Amino acid sequence: MAAPGPENIIARRVSDDLIDFNGETSMTALVAELQAMENQDEVYNGLLAAKDAKRGEESKLVALNDLIAKALDDIDTLEIDVEILDGDDNGV
Repeated sequence: MAAPGPENIIARRVSDDLIDFNGETSMTALVAELQAMENQDEVYNGLLAAKDAKRGEESKLVALNDLIAKALDDIDTLEIDVEILDGDDNGV
């Protein structure tokens, strides 16, 4: 772990202020925190954690896209069924 020195505290405060000012995403916040760290093991572990988090989020998005695609297919099928039923009613 990095020693709590004035440089680390100042870097952290500056990063926090810049992130607040810019309204950047949490990933940018993570990068700013990693840049302020002195311990390279912490930086490496943080980058691995970020990479794993990104993969997890991408997996969720793929699953959500698949679910949406299936729902749209189901809607198309139901619309066709309704058109068929409406066509039968018009002939009676």
